[in-house]
Amino acid sequence: MPALGFVACLVLLFAIQHLSRSFDYHAVVKTLRRLPAEVVARAVLATIVSYIALIARDAIGLRALGVKAPQPLVWIGAIVGSALGNAAGFGALTGGAVRYRVLAGGA
Repeated sequence: MPALGFVACLVLLFAIQHLSRSFDYHAVVKTLRRLPAEVVARAVLATIVSYIALIARDAIGLRALGVKAPQPLVWIGAIVGSALGNAAGFGALTGGAVRYRVLAGGA
C-alpha cells in the first residue's frame, strides 16, 4: 500500500506540473492588481466568514458530543484540520486526525 500511495503522489505531481505550464504568472499578477478594491474587500470578508463558519461547525459538533475544549484549540483544530483535509484529500481522515491531535494535546 505505501508503494501505491507513492506512485499516486508521483502521478499527481507530474499532472500538476504539466497543467501549471499553461499558467502565466505575470498575467495572473497583472489581473489581480487590476481588481477593484471593493472586490478584494468582498473576497477578504467572504474568507473571514468562511473561517468563522469552520470554527462554528467544530464548536457545535464538540458541544453536541459533550466535549469541553479551550476556544483557541477549537479554532486551531478547525482551521488547520479543514485546510489540511481539503488540501490533502480524505478530509474526514486527515482533518479528523489533526483535530484529534490538537484537542488531545490541550486536554
